Amino acid sequence: VFTALPLLLRRLGRRAPRLLIAPRGELMAGALGERRGRKLIYLRTLRALGLLRGAHFHATSEAEAQELRQFGLEPIRLVADLPPLLSTPFSPRPAQEGAPLRIVFLSRIEAKKNLFFALEVLAQVTVPVSLDIIGPVGDPVYWARCQEAMARLPAHVQARYLGPIEPEQVLSSLASYELFMFPTLAENNGYVIHEALLAGCSLLISDQTPWRQLEQTRVGSDLPLHVPDFAKAITEFAAMATAERMAQRHRAQAYGLARLDAEAGLAATRAMLAQAIKAG
Repeated sequence: VFTALPLLLRRLGRRAPRLLIAPRGELMAGALGERRGRKLIYLRTLRALGLLRGAHFHATSEAEAQELRQFGLEPIRLVADLPPLLSTPFSPRPAQEGAPLRIVFLSRIEAKKNLFFALEVLAQVTVPVSLDIIGPVGDPVYWARCQEAMARLPAHVQARYLGPIEPEQVLSSLASYELFMFPTLAENNGYVIHEALLAGCSLLISDQTPWRQLEQTRVGSDLPLHVPDFAKAITEFAAMATAERMAQRHRAQAYGLARLDAEAGLAATRAMLAQAIKAG
């Protein structure tokens, strides 16, 4: 409805309008892992019908641009995504001394976001932790698997589902948590990662996003999708003194604020649109 139909109408029109397609990570390897065959047939059909002729493509990271080139989708405009809107920063809420480590997963619940992996990690953690899961259910079958995994968690690991929240509630909700765990299979930008930083959450994410080298900035970890590595990172974070964990959260927020340059992003986006119009 939102891609094939407009492309078909454009193809049937007397004069094809300028076209800029933003795949938003849908053609990255991690995103293609689910129903890969069906997605590739869909893409080949679009190309065979000439529906992508004259199109330009928007990539928000070099990793995404490389994936697009592998499918022969060019020309590519590489422009970072716009940052979140932030009027007033939220102060990270301190944890109670001796309380279980508070972890949050906030995203749409589907295979690409990899909640099931997060639950496998928590099954191997030996320290007391709590996990709150926030977000809409995008795949009921996948969610059923996650619920089964939640039921098997050891007694010192508590997990609960809080459901979806409104976008304007995201930052205030995240500010209550010490660690944002997001073992995603693929992100072209990772908007929610930036939001977690702005709320003062330390990060524990996969290495399949543009948010890399987090250990060097001392705001968290970006790791390969290996369950023992994630479990070790949680154990090490939980072993920190409460004050040390809070110091890392403040660094995380400062790091997120430093990347909050909306004016530069808007200027780059306008330039990309102007180039696509001119080239077309």
